[in-house]
Amino acid sequence: NLQPSAIGDYTVRVSNSVGSATSRTATLNLVPGRLINLSVLSPIAPGDPLTVGTVIGGKGVNGPLPLLVRGAGPSLAALSVTSPLADPRLDVYSGSSIVAGNDNWGGTGELTTFAAQVGAFPYASASSRDAAAIFAPNIASPPASYTVQVTSVGGGATGPAIAELYDGFPSATLTSSTPRLINLSVLKQIPDDSLLTAGFTVGGTTPKQVLIRGIGPALGLDPFKISGVMPDPKITLFDGTGAPIAANDDWGGRTTLASAFSGVGAFALSPSSRDAALVITLAPG
Repeated sequence: NLQPSAIGDYTVRVSNSVGSATSRTATLNLVPGRLINLSVLSPIAPGDPLTVGTVIGGKGVNGPLPLLVRGAGPSLAALSVTSPLADPRLDVYSGSSIVAGNDNWGGTGELTTFAAQVGAFPYASASSRDAAAIFAPNIASPPASYTVQVTSVGGGATGPAIAELYDGFPSATLTSSTPRLINLSVLKQIPDDSLLTAGFTVGGTTPKQVLIRGIGPALGLDPFKISGVMPDPKITLFDGTGAPIAANDDWGGRTTLASAFSGVGAFALSPSSRDAALVITLAPG
């Protein structure tokens, strides 16, 4: 639980009755907590792709943010995912324009190295039909919004797939002006007795506060007016071991949550709605 007061130079001295020895100096610095990985696991069916929105920003940031963007299908079998999508295609959109994409990652050295650097699970083989691309948007006027879409090549196959993004900016060179991932959202039809699972990783050495929401009823109102919305969503947050650490069913109009919505630019919710939300501070890792 490091705090900024811990920043500084440290040495270790070992001594006994004969004398002492002092180590060379080690410098401790703190890397701000930030989202370094965002992922969504969801089934894909004909006419129902996996579409994930992300926002890159932070106040006053600018410059490039190298991202590894992946659409994983076949390699999910090694992660105990049943009947994963056989041949996913990945496209990244800025507005209506495709700015990056891939079908069959090809086992290139650049992608393999990048994946290892950011801690992404390895694909099954160089010939697997999973998709991956490196995308490095240059953020000049944040926030910048992008959409990642994973579809089935040929359009007829079904099965679960993962859409994911990894922040590849070297932590040793982070500054307050470095762009960062600040939002992930996905709109998906969830059948009865099914789940929508989204994952994220907090990097750095300091805790990070996050807002997590599961929106259903509000999507049926202005300005969305989506039909057939989930009437009463519930969200549960699990740690890396799979243990539940927080949950919410009906956000209840709490002032702290309403302030959090406003603070990060999230759309407002009716105090009486059955949408779910929670704010929590999480340790890195």
